[in-house]
Amino acid sequence: MTEHTGRPKYLQVADELRRAIRAGSYPVGSELPSTSQLTRTFEVSTTVVRAAVRELRQEGVVQGQPGKAVYVTA
Repeated sequence: MTEHTGRPKYLQVADELRRAIRAGSYPVGSELPSTSQLTRTFEVSTTVVRAAVRELRQEGVVQGQPGKAVYVTA
């Protein structure tokens, strides 16, 4: 998934998730896949996935529910 673009992998993952959200793959109110599922899908480390999700959280695209999941908000 991640290409050698010179851009950090976590931003590439965040971009892919953002595209999927905009395309309707993850509608508002739906859960994102788990961290372990995303690490397998994107073939990156847990650290990269967490940083990507943190990026989306800061943008207000997703919101985490402690002990539950990360939900799409916008």
